[in-house]
Amino acid sequence: MVREDPSGDGGFPAPDATVDYQTVSIDVNSVAAFGDLLKATATNIGNATPGVTELLKDPEGKYASGSPIGRDPRQERLHAIGVDHSVQMEQMTTLLRNVRTGIENLGSLTHFVLNEFGGQDGINEAAIHDVNVAINQRYPNVLGPQA
Repeated sequence: MVREDPSGDGGFPAPDATVDYQTVSIDVNSVAAFGDLLKATATNIGNATPGVTELLKDPEGKYASGSPIGRDPRQERLHAIGVDHSVQMEQMTTLLRNVRTGIENLGSLTHFVLNEFGGQDGINEAAIHDVNVAINQRYPNVLGPQA
């Protein structure tokens, strides 16, 4: 169980004295490989997005004109569906772009933390508070305000 820090230095949680905490050892190479994997995943999402978008615009190449059914404003009901489809396509593209950016940022933060604390001993000695402070100094909007 974690309690609020009674010293009033910003409310960071203090370890519960009744818990028998164990030392945690982090393998720097595994964490670095995880950061690389996150960045590669972000690249793959970015590379796949245009193909996904094209496939959903024109499934199986059905629309020789390049304009899916319902884009003709004279077909009122179908036109409304076509407009809604376009809005949803735009939202999907934005979502995929944001997912790619978020995953890429996680990979970058992983590498930043590894570089900031330098090596196996530095990572293993780092407290969560120290990692939060280091990230907030470099990327102030990532974790929000830390008093």
